[in-house]
Amino acid sequence: MSLLILEGVPELLGLSMLNFYPGNRMEDLVTLLNKLLEIPSPNVLAEDIIVVQNQGMHHWLSLELASRRGVIMNTRFPLPGGFFWSLIKAVIGDEAIPEVSPYSREILTWANFEVLGERGFINHEHCVEPRNYWINSTTGEADDLKRFQLAKELADLFEQYLIYRPDWVGAWESSEVDEWQGLLWQGVRKKLGDHPLLLIDKAVGLLSSYKTKLPPRIFIFGLNALAPLWMDFLKAISAHTEVHFFMLNPSDEYWGDLKSEKKQVRERAQWFGRGSSLSAIYDDIGNPLLANLGQQGQECLKLICERSDSEIPLFYSAGRDSLLHCVQDDILTLKNRKELPESQSDDSISIVSSHSALREIQVLHDWLLMQFKNDATLTPKDVLVMSPQVENYAPYIDSVFRRGWHHPSELNVQLPCSIADRKLSDAEPLIQAFIELLTLPDSRFQVSQILGYLRLPAVQNKYGIANEEVDRYVRWLNAASIHWGLDDNHKEKHSGANKDSNRFTWKQGLDRLLMGFAYGDAEEIYTTATGERRLMLPWVEGDDAEQLGKLIRLIEQLSLYSIELNKNRSPVQWHQFLLSMVENLFEVD
Repeated sequence: MSLLILEGVPELLGLSMLNFYPGNRMEDLVTLLNKLLEIPSPNVLAEDIIVVQNQGMHHWLSLELASRRGVIMNTRFPLPGGFFWSLIKAVIGDEAIPEVSPYSREILTWANFEVLGERGFINHEHCVEPRNYWINSTTGEADDLKRFQLAKELADLFEQYLIYRPDWVGAWESSEVDEWQGLLWQGVRKKLGDHPLLLIDKAVGLLSSYKTKLPPRIFIFGLNALAPLWMDFLKAISAHTEVHFFMLNPSDEYWGDLKSEKKQVRERAQWFGRGSSLSAIYDDIGNPLLANLGQQGQECLKLICERSDSEIPLFYSAGRDSLLHCVQDDILTLKNRKELPESQSDDSISIVSSHSALREIQVLHDWLLMQFKNDATLTPKDVLVMSPQVENYAPYIDSVFRRGWHHPSELNVQLPCSIADRKLSDAEPLIQAFIELLTLPDSRFQVSQILGYLRLPAVQNKYGIANEEVDRYVRWLNAASIHWGLDDNHKEKHSGANKDSNRFTWKQGLDRLLMGFAYGDAEEIYTTATGERRLMLPWVEGDDAEQLGKLIRLIEQLSLYSIELNKNRSPVQWHQFLLSMVENLFEVD
């Protein structure tokens, strides 16, 4: 049974309004989007704008449109934040607004840092709490690291306030404040100028005069979360241009007021606590899957329903011929079907419990092979694997799915795959390694951290180290009992241990290996002239000394940079220093 409702679409085209298209199947939404894109724009040379949630959606949507149209061109897929900021710049003027918002988290951090250190803020009677956090009230000694940590946390809060608590920000600016967060914000405001809330209000006021700078039509596709601030801005834009909002909505019933079981239990307790009876609505939870797992989409649905000018629903029911279709149909009709007939038990939904993330990926790989074998029409592009924390699985995906890349065989099948929506720092180990290098002054020089550097191809290329030599280093370091700390001074600094305690440090372990190479062919304890007893390890022999020298050179370089990174430099000097550090530690193919 199909419930594809398209009546009224032609009459709405070309009108400046916010058109809402909810649907429970992404392929139906793409089909309608494709039909709308086929209609010529008022400006035939203008590119079409399709705002998407992430790059993964951009990739999938562009392929789907290309498969329907043969080619996709003159179309841009911006992300929401960058797109709305570009609209504000287009209306107000490029010269009045910087390329990047000065109220981004990184810039806010340093603005907070400066204001926290200003004498007027420190001495203010309402700023005792933040002052006592990073300045010792007894000695007056300041801890700039704590000051920076506080500034960073506050930057995150201020960024959220701008989006979700604009009334708080407005109250801080419209009157005298008697609490330190408001005073800090006023100081930041003076440094950074107009914030996004003021710029949005200014842009909205100019829309009627500069509507020619807006795109002739805007498509919003697949967004399941948009802050009220940007939803209001989108509504204001829709008064001057076409806005088409496509949203994946699993139910054709209104579920904006649906409550989860936990929330209903809390409300039930409150009502009974006052001696009142509950309304019958609390006895009907609707669909528990949607009530418990759909809160983010629920909020976005309420916002768009309140602001849309027209609504064209596209809902489809696949019937109840399988367990999966039964669950989907119950969500579609907002029913709570606690039990299903045994005849509908099949493998359309499978729940597999594994003892580790690696085992999960292995089971997935074998299951996919079985699906491809049983269904000749199935192709890798038809498969989407979703995970709430993809970074936890990324290393195992590489090892399991790409194991047969160089040696394919009938028993070792290579399944093509890619990982979408990864952070650049996580997707590229070299970037993460560079970020970790900046924390060297606080590093304990754990053996696991150093081995991590040694496994980076860029470090191996620079120092002439092969993968099998890293395995040799692991054996040497285990035998030498190296755990952390450069020497006794470094160990004392980080743990308060006795200054003369070199136990488990790099100095003690490397001395054992060097003495064993120079003097002995067997493990031996010798006594120095001062009466100190030392262990010699004979694991380094002949040409192995060259490999040990490479390890010692790396440790010495990292030790030097841990000191140099603590020195004060001008921005130009920092730039030159960081470039030289990268050149001395990494060599990229």
